[in-house]
Amino acid sequence: MFVFLLARREKAGIMGGKEDFDMLKHRIAFCWLALTLLGGGGVLYAQEAQTESADSLLQDLLDTPDGSAQMPDTQAPTPAFVPRDELAGMSPEQIRELGVDFAEGRKGCPIDEVRAVSLFIRAADMGDAMAQRWMGWRYRQGRGVEQDELKATEYFKKAAEQGDQAAAEAIGLNPVQAASPTVSSSGMSASELRELGADFAEGRKGRPVNEQMAIQLYIKAADMGDMKAQRWMGWRYRQGRGVKKDESLAYHYFSLAANQGDAAAAEAIGRGAVDTSGMSASEIRELGVDYAEGRKGKPVNEQQAIKLYIKAADMGDIKAQRWMGWRYRQGRGVQKDEDMAYYYFNMAANQGDSAAAEAIGRSASVLNTSGMSAAQVRERGVDYAEGRKGKPVNEQLAIQLYIKAADMGDVKAQRWMGWRYRQGRGVPKNESTARYYFQRAAAQGDKAAADALRM
Repeated sequence: MFVFLLARREKAGIMGGKEDFDMLKHRIAFCWLALTLLGGGGVLYAQEAQTESADSLLQDLLDTPDGSAQMPDTQAPTPAFVPRDELAGMSPEQIRELGVDFAEGRKGCPIDEVRAVSLFIRAADMGDAMAQRWMGWRYRQGRGVEQDELKATEYFKKAAEQGDQAAAEAIGLNPVQAASPTVSSSGMSASELRELGADFAEGRKGRPVNEQMAIQLYIKAADMGDMKAQRWMGWRYRQGRGVKKDESLAYHYFSLAANQGDAAAAEAIGRGAVDTSGMSASEIRELGVDYAEGRKGKPVNEQQAIKLYIKAADMGDIKAQRWMGWRYRQGRGVQKDEDMAYYYFNMAANQGDSAAAEAIGRSASVLNTSGMSAAQVRERGVDYAEGRKGKPVNEQLAIQLYIKAADMGDVKAQRWMGWRYRQGRGVPKNESTARYYFQRAAAQGDKAAADALRM
């Protein structure tokens, strides 16, 4: 429209003379290139250019059949155009705001999404964090540009590097993988990097509060061997503070610190040597509760609690034995293991704990076999193994009775336990234990057991 307007003004005699005509050609070529570029790919800027096609373009516009074409309305809006030399003197913030003018139709600018995006990109490339974040959202949402998550992440990271918290949050699925901090850390020691991270975490020494920057610096310090930074990152990953909660990464960082002698980190992963000298089994169990529930100023530490429960159970504490039975059955803090669950429940049941006995489907007196022969104990085991005589099927209880009968000298029970250990039926597979039972039965003349030893 602007090109046509200039041409019609020339024909009407508003411009005259060769000098004006040359200037008109120059302006037509310039505007034609600018508008072509704007229409073709959102490029806002064009260097002044004069092409060989200017003469023919002008002639085509001027040579109407009757020379009486009406001039366009001079009040009609013409495309806004900002030459490169004008942008060259503008700051990134000013270019970004000019983009907003086109995006929102402010200050007399027509709404033009393409030009707005071009200006935002230019401001972003010049380092404007806000424009970088805006372009991140545009590429993520596909507003004015083709949706592209890779480009979105690239812009968000650029803004995050400059401390833009909103941009850092936008890539919060993995925020600490933003590129390295832009603060200069060359020549700094691990402890200095960690303290610089603390400055950003707490807004110290004039630093803006910037959690993501702090995390970047903590990780860098931790990788350089700083124990405090390693422990701090352990807690961050365990609690999900500023990073995605990840117990395996928490353990990784705690281990790094613990391996250097950091007692607090060792305690966090249950390695700490808690002094229990002079303590009774029940006191050790209660200390375990302190760690399990964070009582009496202790940090919540599931692994430390389990270590103490096991110690108390081994010392004969019934509650600790039952608790470990449930932990192994449910897989709470330990790998799920029904055999280990039975082991602990059985220890408590043998001391008269009815809850533990109930957990393994028997009364507390089931293993009370006083007055019974070895064969009778073995047959009771069969009752539980096969659900005979009204007994519930209970493989673990059957095994306990077979072992007791074997220890009492029953040949069949000895051979049966040999096969169970060889095949891993109801017990962990163990050839040496299998041979132990086969040898005991073979020594009593059991041919089948002797044959099993030759296999």
